Amino acid sequence: MRLCVEIRAQLNNVTDLTAEGADFRWYIKVRCGNCMEESKWLYAVAEDRVPVKGGRGTVHLVIKCKLCARENTVEILEDHIKPYRAVDSGVFKAIVAFNCRGVEISAFDPRGGFRVRGESSVFNDVSLSDKEWYDYDDIASQEVSITDFEYRVVKL
Repeated sequence: MRLCVEIRAQLNNVTDLTAEGADFRWYIKVRCGNCMEESKWLYAVAEDRVPVKGGRGTVHLVIKCKLCARENTVEILEDHIKPYRAVDSGVFKAIVAFNCRGVEISAFDPRGGFRVRGESSVFNDVSLSDKEWYDYDDIASQEVSITDFEYRVVKL
């Protein structure tokens, strides 16, 4: 099943919010499609690939369900990683998609690693776990912020 994480936020003096680099950690919880057990927080990283049992290729995350022992996989669809831009402010837009086999994504946590571009400055390793972020763009002499952060997981 292909699932995407869509976000919505208000961007104030921010041009874009980006998950930068192949080492960005996508923190998710998954629910087993067999027994409905929910995992603890896990993360998938695009640069890390794990072989799938039976020689069926590689994926970004292999999860063995603690309740039913079923092996499930999550693969980041790297061509679906998109920035959230100022023109998207206030509307839901997909920022990443996953190919999930045996599981569904049940939660997303926007922890550190985001890059935020202001009018004149760049802010690295931004976390949105608190659902808001505030800073000051010294070059442009203005406050920059991301507020009203929400996400949803939808079928692609």
